[in-house]
Amino acid sequence: MLRAGLSESKNVRGCEVKIDGVSYQCFYEIMKYLYTGKFEILQQINGPNALPKVVEYLRIADKEFLEDVKILCEHKLISMCNLESF
Repeated sequence: MLRAGLSESKNVRGCEVKIDGVSYQCFYEIMKYLYTGKFEILQQINGPNALPKVVEYLRIADKEFLEDVKILCEHKLISMCNLESF
């Protein structure tokens, strides 16, 4: 595979695969979910900056067809809604 002439095969020592549109933390947690089946990061996300993080997880879950993660993100977003947020 690494001899197929793809850009990843040209410099194996310093090989980087760039994934645009997703933060490292989000990518890490999604990969962790794919390997372990556990998606526990949403329990740790709180505070004023929580909304963009949850939305990022939801966006990636929707893009990659991860229905379980989408449902967890939707429940988290629902729990974040209150009269003050409108």
